[in-house]
Amino acid sequence: MHGSESMTQTLLELLDGLPARDRLEAWWNAPIGSLDAHGLPSGALPVFAVWLARRARRPVLALVPDPEGAFREAGAWFRDDVRTVVFPAVETLPFDRLAPDEETVRRRLEAIDALGAGEPVVCFTSWTAMTRPTLAREALRRWGFRLQPGQTYAVADLVRRLTTLGYRREALVQGRGEFSLRGGILDCFPPDRRRPLRSEFFGEELESLREFEVESQGSVGDIAGARILPAAEIMLTPEAVTGADGPLREIDFGLTLPEVRDQWLTDIERVRSGAYFDGIEGFQAYLDPTQPTLFDHLPQDALILSLDGRRSVTQAEQREQELQELVAVEIERGELPKGLRPGLVSIASLRQAAGGWRRLEVARGAEIGWLDLGFEPVDAYAGRIDAFSDRVRTDARAKSRLLIVTQQEPRAAGGS
Repeated sequence: MHGSESMTQTLLELLDGLPARDRLEAWWNAPIGSLDAHGLPSGALPVFAVWLARRARRPVLALVPDPEGAFREAGAWFRDDVRTVVFPAVETLPFDRLAPDEETVRRRLEAIDALGAGEPVVCFTSWTAMTRPTLAREALRRWGFRLQPGQTYAVADLVRRLTTLGYRREALVQGRGEFSLRGGILDCFPPDRRRPLRSEFFGEELESLREFEVESQGSVGDIAGARILPAAEIMLTPEAVTGADGPLREIDFGLTLPEVRDQWLTDIERVRSGAYFDGIEGFQAYLDPTQPTLFDHLPQDALILSLDGRRSVTQAEQREQELQELVAVEIERGELPKGLRPGLVSIASLRQAAGGWRRLEVARGAEIGWLDLGFEPVDAYAGRIDAFSDRVRTDARAKSRLLIVTQQEPRAAGGS
């Protein structure tokens, strides 16, 4: 076997021979329900999730303890076979009114857009990550758009859409989430792209679409088309701003420290003005009281794969309890106002929502009747070359198929 393509194809074909294949296929073709299973070590999960998405030909939402790690491993194994995305946890809390990390937002937006497309894709996430609301599916569908040369657009409408999607207008585009308009040239930098885009119009027709370098502002190549994702995980439509006004007036600053009250009131006025600012995500519960979650973007035929779900849910519930206690303490100290909306979705409501899809619940232990997926953990041989050699010889004598995985590619290639 030579090359990544033949290797990954062979690996996927090997999984087709799993003893559990027939029961799995019956499960993903059956009406909504759950299937309890075991025999899937965490290291095998990325491979199994990609196989599941390919064979079932639909999106897979993988709820795992370490979404980032699983995402990296799946990309290393199957970069070209099935699209993989990650929906990470936001490291800031809504009531801190701090802007989330730009890369975190980019990945979350990319994930909801990929799931909404309905194609085979694996999205790795966690219960904690889903407690932070995201954009509503209807808002993404209404305001998102695609640029394609040869099509006609009202440039004024594109500017309005970009502004609603959270893009800031600048004289020159230099960072993600910015746009500029000079004559018939519209520049914008979507959060999911490595370079910004330059759209050149002749009247209302888009004549050319190119990427350009931030440093030189020079074009580097034509592209056939581009989907323009939001620049923020919140949308400041006029309806949302108007709807937030009443609930914002209900916040009680009677026991709040003067400097805290002044900061909150300043931010509330900025919300009412309809302007984006760092930390506006903290007001998402007021701007969209429906609190949309990742589940809102999950097609009805999608599959949920949960690894070690009982422990993960328990940990997420403990975090939820700790945050509730933290908010109560900060209100008592005057560091937060009374009556604020914390801005997080409860684990209970997420678990209830998850019941609307086919679920494969994989536990570490096994009980009678549970499906054995057939994977077993293997030893790691870091620094134990003799033990590694013995294992290879034993498997070779048994005519076993052997796949060696290493993170030391240069050393393995060079020999020792």
